[in-house]
Amino acid sequence: MLVVTLIYCLSFYLMFMVFLKARGRASGSQFEDAFFMLIAFSFSKGTAIAIDLVFVNGLLMSQGVILRSLSDMLSVVANVFFFQAAVDFLIFRLPTKLKFRIMPVFIFSGYLLLYVSGIIDVEDVEKIGRVSFGYNSAILNGIAMFNLYYIMGRRHRGLILAGLSFILYAIFEGIIHVPVYGIDIRIVRMFCALILFVSSFPIVNMLSERKAKDKIGYV
Repeated sequence: MLVVTLIYCLSFYLMFMVFLKARGRASGSQFEDAFFMLIAFSFSKGTAIAIDLVFVNGLLMSQGVILRSLSDMLSVVANVFFFQAAVDFLIFRLPTKLKFRIMPVFIFSGYLLLYVSGIIDVEDVEKIGRVSFGYNSAILNGIAMFNLYYIMGRRHRGLILAGLSFILYAIFEGIIHVPVYGIDIRIVRMFCALILFVSSFPIVNMLSERKAKDKIGYV
């Protein structure tokens, strides 16, 4: 499964590079905050998987506990950023939109406090973050993409693929942990990650619409 995990990891890093490259175009746009969160999400998620890859293959075993804790906490951080990206996409039209970038810091601080205080184990922190923020964030991002397609029209059909990819990610990353029709769940997640990477391009293409149409959307 080394190759599968490697591709899984690289998919998020490639997604990170696509969004990072578009950062300049996003600056000053309606989607600036959302892109910032997607950049943070893809990098944090990729790094968490990379740490797992090192740990599982027996490298730096003397630092195993630290690496496992760091990986789990980064997974939580990634899901928090992902959740905030969904919120930013859904409220981008609001004229009184507040700056929520500090919110993920507070949420992560809450998880960290629970872990440091010994109330919950780090494995539980990661599981809670995946099932709660991970699943709900992906669903909300999927809804946001469908809503943006409704607003922007047929020129942005790729947003439908983006929406579907987020829904698939929610299902197979958030709630399903057993083989799917005999296929190892890690392989399924790898393909979901690849689809997410491909979907990053139509999301970036939204930036060609410097000002969205007057439709409010269905959200």
